[in-house]
Amino acid sequence: MAVALPVANGSELVIVLCTFPSGSEWGEVAHTLLHERLCACVNQVREVASIYHWQGEVVSNREVVCMFKSTAERYPELVARLTELHPYDVPEIVRLSVDSVNQAYLDWVVAECSPDAESSRTDGNGQIDEI
Repeated sequence: MAVALPVANGSELVIVLCTFPSGSEWGEVAHTLLHERLCACVNQVREVASIYHWQGEVVSNREVVCMFKSTAERYPELVARLTELHPYDVPEIVRLSVDSVNQAYLDWVVAECSPDAESSRTDGNGQIDEI
């Protein structure tokens, strides 16, 4: 039997996809954006092979895909700061639409993206996880 979870309208939740060069640069950007409360969570999903046109050439390289979880209210600031911190001249910043989200997760994201929030995300032993 499936358990019904409280579901909220997802329009307040923002998920942003962004690629970075392989390496640790994404983690430095993630820490900065988390510290500034512009997002509640960043997932580095996996390394991918990318092939694209750039400055008249076809370029092939390895990148990592990251997902930033934030709120609609903080989204403009997130985009501005991500653009400023990103190592690419033209970063990929794609906002995904969310139809619905479980209420507890949405509440957590909203609380964490509040500029005056105190972090509540730990490893279960009171230690904040390092990226």
